[in-house]
Amino acid sequence: MKLTTILHLLLLLAMFSIELVSAQANISEDSELNNELNYLKAEAMTMHLQACELGQAKSCMIVGSMYFKGEGVQQNFAKAVFPLTRACNQGEIRGCTLLAKLYERGDGVAQDFIKAIQLYQKSCHAGDSMSCRELAQLYEKQQNVAKAIEFYQQGCNADDHFSCQQLLQNYRFSAEP
Repeated sequence: MKLTTILHLLLLLAMFSIELVSAQANISEDSELNNELNYLKAEAMTMHLQACELGQAKSCMIVGSMYFKGEGVQQNFAKAVFPLTRACNQGEIRGCTLLAKLYERGDGVAQDFIKAIQLYQKSCHAGDSMSCRELAQLYEKQQNVAKAIEFYQQGCNADDHFSCQQLLQNYRFSAEP
């Protein structure tokens, strides 16, 4: 029964995703289209919430991301924490990155730089270039240039152009007399 329910939800999610993309492509200043888009986002949220409750990591990441960004729902960092934690614990790396950002800023959770660093490291080591960059910037703020360079290098290796620029800037700065 559980597998059938999951498959049914995934099929519905696919159908709503297609409608959502179609609505976004055709949207203009027309308030009727805006209303349709908001309706589709709310329906997608409902479907992803159900899938998340059934343990689907990708849906948990999407729910957390929607709360994090305020897409289709009112922005609510506290509500983003549980689904992002669940997604991260199940290996959805982007969930770890967004969760790290919450801990770094203290949005929806108590500010915890150690937890943020652990989550960014997990995501960075899994290949998420944005996490490498965020981690490097945290180390820069702490005046730990060696660690910042290490993570800018990892971000650059993962094709994050900002990390490459920062890496070059740090090498130039350290080479100046």
